[in-house]
Amino acid sequence: MFFLLLLLTFIIFIRLLTVFGNNKYVDINNVKSNKKQQMKDVNTHEKQNEHDKFLALFPEYRYKDYIVEFEKLFDDVFYAFAGSQYTFLKQHVDKKVYEAFSTQIEKRQNAGLRQELEIKHLSTNIAQVFGDKSVIVIFEVSQMSAMFNYDNISEDNPHKIFVNVRHEWTMKFENGNWIVIQTKAREN
Repeated sequence: MFFLLLLLTFIIFIRLLTVFGNNKYVDINNVKSNKKQQMKDVNTHEKQNEHDKFLALFPEYRYKDYIVEFEKLFDDVFYAFAGSQYTFLKQHVDKKVYEAFSTQIEKRQNAGLRQELEIKHLSTNIAQVFGDKSVIVIFEVSQMSAMFNYDNISEDNPHKIFVNVRHEWTMKFENGNWIVIQTKAREN
């Protein structure tokens, strides 16, 4: 009888341990999950704040997709740089950016090279909005860039491999147009 009572106590103890042990485990996961959700909510809230600031400064964009417009400008400037289109660059980037771009274009041309470029957008977000009608936009892209000589041989990227790059561009709205005033980039 004592043995049965001891066995029954042991079974109840194991059962309670399993039930409460699982609940403890689930609670720990819920806490971790809640922290992740809170971080996600903060990031979403920050993006929403920048979106709201942007629309307050630029109410005309309430019914336009400004992200598409920013991506188009990004692509146009990038392809103008690759294609050595000085006139387009002069119209869409400020003087300092133009000087940096034209210096790189001249180096490339003096070396007898041409640049081939392809971009695939992964995501685009407004990172910050300033009261002077300028914004910082983050472009996450997959890009292929290769320099070719006159014999159509690429030494820097012969297999045309794409890399993920994070571009941070500051743009300002002047005279009805967006002008690129600063660019930064880093491989992800």
